[in-house]
Amino acid sequence: MRTRGTVKGAGVAERFYRILLLAYPPEFRREHGRDAAEVFRDLYREAYTGAGLRAVSLLLLRSICQVIVFGTEERLRTAFRRNASGRKAGRDRNKSLGEKMERLLQDLRYAIRTLRKRPGFTLTTILIVALGVGATTTIFSVVDAVLLRELPYPEPGELVLVTRERSPASVPDYIDWRDRTTSFESWAATWDVSRDLTGEGEPERLKTALITRNFFSILGAGLYRGRLLTPNDFDAGAEAVALLSHDMWQRRWGGDPSVIGRTVTLGGEPVVVVGVLSPDFRPPEALQLEGMDIYVPLDLTHPDYQTRELWMLAVVARLAPGVPVEAARAETDALASALADEYPDSYVRRDGTFRTIEVETFEVATVGDIGPTLYMFLGAVGLMLLIACANVANLFLARGTDREHEVALRSALGAGRGRILSQLLTESVALAVAGGAVGVAIAYWGVEAFRILNPGGIPRLAEVSVDLRVLAFAFVLAAITGVVFGIIPAANSAKVDAQTALREGSAQTTAGRKRSKLRSGLVIAEVSLALVLLVGAGLLFNSFMRLTQVETGFDPEELITMRLDLGSAYEGDEITRFTEAFLEQIGATPGVRAAGASWRLPFDRGRCCWRSSTWQPAGTDTLGPFLHPVTPEYFRALGAPIIEGTGFTTLDEGVVPDRDLSEKSAASQPIPVIINRA
Repeated sequence: MRTRGTVKGAGVAERFYRILLLAYPPEFRREHGRDAAEVFRDLYREAYTGAGLRAVSLLLLRSICQVIVFGTEERLRTAFRRNASGRKAGRDRNKSLGEKMERLLQDLRYAIRTLRKRPGFTLTTILIVALGVGATTTIFSVVDAVLLRELPYPEPGELVLVTRERSPASVPDYIDWRDRTTSFESWAATWDVSRDLTGEGEPERLKTALITRNFFSILGAGLYRGRLLTPNDFDAGAEAVALLSHDMWQRRWGGDPSVIGRTVTLGGEPVVVVGVLSPDFRPPEALQLEGMDIYVPLDLTHPDYQTRELWMLAVVARLAPGVPVEAARAETDALASALADEYPDSYVRRDGTFRTIEVETFEVATVGDIGPTLYMFLGAVGLMLLIACANVANLFLARGTDREHEVALRSALGAGRGRILSQLLTESVALAVAGGAVGVAIAYWGVEAFRILNPGGIPRLAEVSVDLRVLAFAFVLAAITGVVFGIIPAANSAKVDAQTALREGSAQTTAGRKRSKLRSGLVIAEVSLALVLLVGAGLLFNSFMRLTQVETGFDPEELITMRLDLGSAYEGDEITRFTEAFLEQIGATPGVRAAGASWRLPFDRGRCCWRSSTWQPAGTDTLGPFLHPVTPEYFRALGAPIIEGTGFTTLDEGVVPDRDLSEKSAASQPIPVIINRA
């Protein structure tokens, strides 16, 4: 458990800076290392508390550049002082750092001249490396954002999602959980709904989050303008207020500051805008709050919300200091047992066991089981990169045949085997870094395409980007790639017999048996890796085709949908009359064969309707069915056939279930229902 009050990431940043200090000589680190790390820690705290992540990023970038520049300078000074004291340069391994750097620059200049003479080979190699590095970097950026980074909330390890057997909670459930436990420091809940914004320009349907107290404090939401919600805003009868997301504020009002304090019409009711959230705040995906536009207080005392059968709330809690998740789970298990005694209709199964209250960390609730899939994709592109390395290594082996005379001549002029190996490796690494630069551009496009295509089931997709971490990964990967595909061809070329090569001439020199074995081994590796990828791609394609052929139970062809929110403009029978008139006019439109309405559309995300605990199928231990109100023409409009019995008729209209669904109400007024095949 981390200490409260500490700056997020300060310890990690300080350890990272200590690693950077390795650029300085050991003498400098022993004398100044601790002081430098303490100064950096203070600067990090000031940057984080003062301006947030942007200032921290600039501090890290500036520190990296300073350490590299001044560390190199200090090492050169140390080397020059040692030379001045009488240590003479001997062999290559004992030369000063300055001389080694000069030799590296010479090798680099020679490598560039050599590669410019063979543009076809150079461009082909860069393209192959770029594709491998670009694909790997794209998937790594996704893995990094989804699996490796912490959630963007204070002390995310203390946040937990609390559910009723992985289902939302009712308002009475939430109140019991909050008031009858001690393992949690604070609680909050939310209900995501849709509300129409009217009265200013074009009407717009907004993703609305109804939230309880402590919601923003638990998640550490920052404020951009105005104020956050206060406890008084949640009192029954208080003035209706709302907070805008930064994206909504920019999109709808163009960042106009005068919107603060303005009254807007949301869902047919006047609401006062009191603030705009920080652009850095990301609503938790674990609470199904992706892309929320507006936040309004939730009145927990509303009469419509007092039934335990209306499961609508996503609940988040913060563990009390020093309390592990296991202890919290033990307490909620005991509470579930007590609630089963008090409310058997809601908490007791037919076999006599009680329903549990699930507690899982926010990280697990957000990421789910997507981790193995992403790591599988990262492994797949890693195999593709290895295939690219094998291809480039083959190109270098083939090119080595043409360069045997050049290598032999350099060897005859006095160049040692290590010097030749260094030159050839410099060429391969230079090509790999150039390919890595192009691969970064490919990764930028790949990340954008990934976000636009938005493959289903991947959380935190909005956080995926090519940042400094990903750039560092790309160039380190490119350098390693250059060594991987260059080391074997370089070592092979460095072993050329100078006398034989010069006597026979490069034109007559053919690849030896050893080089042929190397090429054969690389080809075998390529084919093996490609076969693995091909089998995996075939299985994925087969799964995709099977998913596209799944029978949905309705006909989506020529089906048009719309969303309607009557808000508070209509009540009771007025809603029924309006809906009937609306559907009648839509059905009378030329070309329309049928028109129906329902609470939610098929495959719609979100929480819907209510459960029946009394209609639980006999002899089963499953939860009671969801009741979903629809109009008589709904199934005909949807193209969903009734395989047994008949559909609803106009005689069934007005016969709607009470949300309590007690045995008394069900017995006194039978409710016509259509059940699904399951």
